[in-house]
Amino acid sequence: MRRLPIQKAVNLGHEEWIMCYMKPKGNSNRRSNYQAANNVYDGLVESARDLGFSIAEPHWIELDNEADIESMEEEIQYYMTGTGTYRFPKMLVMVLGNETLYDKHKQLYKLYQIPS
Repeated sequence: MRRLPIQKAVNLGHEEWIMCYMKPKGNSNRRSNYQAANNVYDGLVESARDLGFSIAEPHWIELDNEADIESMEEEIQYYMTGTGTYRFPKMLVMVLGNETLYDKHKQLYKLYQIPS
């Protein structure tokens, strides 16, 4: 793989970005993606040091069902307006267990113009 220089490093402050994964409630037979999401976060933190930018804790979204796009949209809307002041995420990272849902999630993020 070709190494390209970082064009513009963007610092990600506390809850300025979103990390989302599926964590089924109760005794579900669906698998939680918490560990994978945590590994992605840890990898980003480690890479940030080497690349010269800072990354803080994201706003975590736990979905009961990653196929429930309506719940995901509600979570995005809550992030943007739920604190009483409008905020826009710099980035959203979604750890999908089912890659066939990629297009549906990507369409939602495009609708809100969230880099993902």
